[in-house]
Amino acid sequence: NGEELAELLSGYIKHDGYELIQDKLGIRRVSGGAFSDPVEVAAYFDNIREEIIERIRGAEFVIWVAVAWFTEKRFGNELWKKQKEGINVRVVVNDDQNTKKHGLKLADEGIEIHKISPNSEFGAKIMHNKFCIIDFECVIHGSYNWTSNAEYNNESITISEDRKLALDFSREFVRLIADKKA
Repeated sequence: NGEELAELLSGYIKHDGYELIQDKLGIRRVSGGAFSDPVEVAAYFDNIREEIIERIRGAEFVIWVAVAWFTEKRFGNELWKKQKEGINVRVVVNDDQNTKKHGLKLADEGIEIHKISPNSEFGAKIMHNKFCIIDFECVIHGSYNWTSNAEYNNESITISEDRKLALDFSREFVRLIADKKA
């Protein structure tokens, strides 16, 4: 059936920014080739905390954070507020002495926490990521630790408004959680 085949093909090519269109004579052709959503990337070297908080406050559906250590109370408060609004908030951190001694007690506030032990699937390696995914459209990534001391260091982040990149980071986030449970 031509209609079913066209629908099936449309489902595959739409992820690459294409679509099948049908003209007045019933002839189908491929159209497009570019996503309508532009990719926006910006680098930040100053006021990083405020940039991250602004993005957290703008989240509508999901905030996933993977950071080695999480001690910055302002970030914790913002995540807690979003979680109370019904936003899916999940955090991955290291399960080590630093987290035990200085880490925020986010789970006490109802935020889903996944702690990764250096003895997990990663061997003796520590999880040293510093990224945040917002609404599967935005990625915050860089050297900036989500710790109280980060403001006093020379740090940087990039904020990318890119769905493909957000999906790549989302897959890594899910892998971190899955490997922890293995």
